[in-house]
Amino acid sequence: MKSLLSSVVYTFAFLGAAILVAAQNKETSTAGMVIQPEGGEILDLCGIPALSVNVKIDPASIGSPFSMGTGKVTGFPGDPAAHEEFDEVIFIYSGSGSVTLGTETFPASPGMTLYIPRGTDHRFVSTEEMPLEFVWILSPPGYEESLRQLNSESVSKCDGASRGEQ
Repeated sequence: MKSLLSSVVYTFAFLGAAILVAAQNKETSTAGMVIQPEGGEILDLCGIPALSVNVKIDPASIGSPFSMGTGKVTGFPGDPAAHEEFDEVIFIYSGSGSVTLGTETFPASPGMTLYIPRGTDHRFVSTEEMPLEFVWILSPPGYEESLRQLNSESVSKCDGASRGEQ
């Protein structure tokens, strides 16, 4: 338990330092912000049913030079993905499963931190009993806009499907 706590403390110290460095490079539109657990912008990605996303901080909400949120993977969300536009830090705080980073697969458990450089294939798979829940930080920001677009498309598609439309 002590090593898990140490991992959490070191991870958040690293993330805090990264945020402070980023904040020095760009002024934000607010002196700060507190976001409650239920806060943020929950995106319903019914096109990717194994993934749920909650955008907590991004340029649209407070003018930040990064974006941050939470996510949950339930089961197997699909093929590996690579993002060319940003680097990503993931901190897993709950659940179990596996993480593929590049060509290597690792067991995933609470306290694990991943740094995913641009262009690196990655994938998360959770066990049926324990969805993987995580915090994500993207720098530079922008991908959350793609998720919002996917959310808009999913809402109309999923709403239509629930009413029997094609």
